[in-house]
Amino acid sequence: MIWERGHLPANEHGGWATAQYGDRTWADFIKLLDESGAAELVPQNAGGQSKLRVKFISSLTALRGRDLTDETAARFWEMAEARR
Repeated sequence: MIWERGHLPANEHGGWATAQYGDRTWADFIKLLDESGAAELVPQNAGGQSKLRVKFISSLTALRGRDLTDETAARFWEMAEARR
């Protein structure tokens, strides 16, 4: 996934995610991934506006399955629940 600096999807990478959930929800999701340590945002060399690549630290399986034995997945879900 490629994101612009404001945690919003780059124009050419938005696709189904923002269409289904909206820009704000996806921006909050990416910010939570970053803040929880479940992913890091890595600068991408690209033309135009600066972009970031989402590099997952936690496995997607652990995140989707709420695997609380995975430290970063557990932190992600703890922070997500606290924001409800």
